[in-house]
Amino acid sequence: MDSELKEFIESVMMHRFGIMEDTMHRFGIVVEDLTGKVQVVAEGVASLSEKLDRRTEELDKRIDETQAMIFTMHKQLDKKIAQLDKKVIQLDKKVVQLDKKVVQLDKKVIQLDKKVIQLDKKVIQLDKKVARLDKKVIQLDKKVIQLDKKIDEKTDHLDRKIDRLDKKLEMVAAGFEEHERIIHHQ
Repeated sequence: MDSELKEFIESVMMHRFGIMEDTMHRFGIVVEDLTGKVQVVAEGVASLSEKLDRRTEELDKRIDETQAMIFTMHKQLDKKIAQLDKKVIQLDKKVVQLDKKVVQLDKKVIQLDKKVIQLDKKVIQLDKKVARLDKKVIQLDKKVIQLDKKIDEKTDHLDRKIDRLDKKLEMVAAGFEEHERIIHHQ
């Protein structure tokens, strides 16, 4: 009977450790998945930032070039009044092109704003998921504590039963020895 009790306690302990190991494994998978998703989002944000920086540099160069060209044209206007109409037309064309480019840039900025909003939403969703996971971990911790208490209570209860059985065995053994002494004396 003593070995059965030990086997029972060992099986309960193994079951408990199996549950904890499985839970930790699942939690690790979820954390790995979330880490990958957060990394993908971070890489996307970094990529967008690099593209925006490159685009800004290109625009700065184009604006600088355009400003230099306009300055040169103004100098030439003083010298070449006869060509004024041609130059004005050329400038108008370039202004239209710049306006088109500004409109395109505005559209791209709007697209970037939308992407940033989408990323913000995804980050909020990730935060919510992390909060849910935190709650689940807390619940699991509470369940583990409850299981520990139950195991401790059952262990104490079984220890008391074993102590009573040991006392009864000692009494039976003592009675048996007394009975054998009586039989041998007769």
